Amino acid sequence: MAQGSYCWNGLLNSVCADTSSPPELIKNQELKPVVVPPDSQLKIEFKDEPKENTLVVNRWLTNEKTENVPINDNVILLPKEKGVYVYDVSARWEKGDSSYAFVIEVR
Repeated sequence: MAQGSYCWNGLLNSVCADTSSPPELIKNQELKPVVVPPDSQLKIEFKDEPKENTLVVNRWLTNEKTENVPINDNVILLPKEKGVYVYDVSARWEKGDSSYAFVIEVR
């Protein structure tokens, strides 16, 4: 995973950072796809649980177009069609919010 845009409130200061789109972020950081079987499930876990009902997952169809991915108990269903897919995950915590990008390859 690569961290995308975020805002975080600290004790003495706050910080926000804006990054490029997830497809560009993955390309720039040279992330390699994680190979997965068709129709598999992916569980999203964080060290610190985000606030309830703030977890959002999108699949990138192009550099500008996304589709929302249904999520149930922090689990998403991955595609059954072979190919490379880019996703972004965003959530909120008590002190801020963050997004993350990752890439998978269905084989």
